[in-house]
Amino acid sequence: MKNKWIKTLAVTLVVVCMAGCGVKDAAGPLSEGVMAKEAESGQDLAEKVSAETKTASKGREDKRAAALNGELFDGRSIQIWKGKENTLLALKEDVLYLYDAVTAQIVAQTKTEEWDMLDFYSYKDGYCAIGVPKSGLPYADAEKEGEQMGGFSFEGEEGEMECLCVFYDNVLKETRRMVLNDIVSTAALAEWTVSHDGTRLAYCDNWEGMNLYDIGSRKKQKVTDLWTSENNIDLLGASALFFDEDDSHIVFCGQTNQNGTSVPSWGLVGIDGKGYENHIMQYDLGTATGYSGKKLLFGEDSLFFGGGMGVIDTKTGKAAYNTEKVSSLPVSGPFFSDDGSVYVTAALDTTRMEIAVWRTSDFSLLHKEVIEDDREEMFYRSPQVCLFPELRACIVCMGGHNDIPQKTVLVQY
Repeated sequence: MKNKWIKTLAVTLVVVCMAGCGVKDAAGPLSEGVMAKEAESGQDLAEKVSAETKTASKGREDKRAAALNGELFDGRSIQIWKGKENTLLALKEDVLYLYDAVTAQIVAQTKTEEWDMLDFYSYKDGYCAIGVPKSGLPYADAEKEGEQMGGFSFEGEEGEMECLCVFYDNVLKETRRMVLNDIVSTAALAEWTVSHDGTRLAYCDNWEGMNLYDIGSRKKQKVTDLWTSENNIDLLGASALFFDEDDSHIVFCGQTNQNGTSVPSWGLVGIDGKGYENHIMQYDLGTATGYSGKKLLFGEDSLFFGGGMGVIDTKTGKAAYNTEKVSSLPVSGPFFSDDGSVYVTAALDTTRMEIAVWRTSDFSLLHKEVIEDDREEMFYRSPQVCLFPELRACIVCMGGHNDIPQKTVLVQY
């Protein structure tokens, strides 16, 4: 969710309170991550990812991305997310589209809300949208809860912050709709994820901790609490959640109490609350932006990305890091592919953007391309990027804010 600053503030308040409580040390074991160029463990991980990438690439050379569809990418503001295989989800005002990057065809579309904040999650039978619509319904309970939580407000422009969850099948037919405030009053401030079979939600809230919600039975169960001065739990909060491939565990990253100080960490826990692990990270690389093949993918702050990257194997605990600077210009990213094999960075200048495609396994440069435009406003903020590694292509959207036309470019490498 795009409300990280609120959650960060909440965690900061917890840390400030924690510092004076004389809390017992309760940090997880230090991960074995070291610089990728120096670490044998990092090289082993890199070779494994590289081998998987090569295997997955066999027989794909004949597929390429088609020229962009002018009907969809017509200059009006649009939000994009990677869909399944070689498809793209695109939201234009209150219409959601499913776009095939190989044929450049709109294969499905449906009417939806106008969203203020929105994330999409793929699951076995389709897609799940979780976000805050612009026309939220009032929630008196959430307001009362907010008054008790240090002055945090849940009020938006048109009422309190409602959080919706909408399920679609693979052709964007709506199959289920839920108001997440019915599960937790602070739903818009929580971190959410969806199980691969689409039957459960997991969320982490700074007040309720980590919970599992069964959609069919409408019951929730506690997975783990967060740190308080009375318990021995070291986790302060989670900034990203993922279900493992078999939906038996929740993988997370967040902040952990280490000797009264908040430090970055990653971990996993069974959905029954058993097998809790929490590992301190060697480098602070922001929040995890992806999880694929038991690998957590990390990158520094997306608005001021310097080049810090991390790939952590959650099965072995081994990590590969890279801290080389990408560019002397302001850089946004990294934007990962779904399979984690490649990522993109965007170096922003006054009238140009340098798009670079990198291989995740060894952090090596695969392709670099410059996009130019005389309109400086095109480069005022971070672009949207969706990667299609099978097609060796990515779609880059620039502008599209504050009545600025949107420019969309297909980059092939």
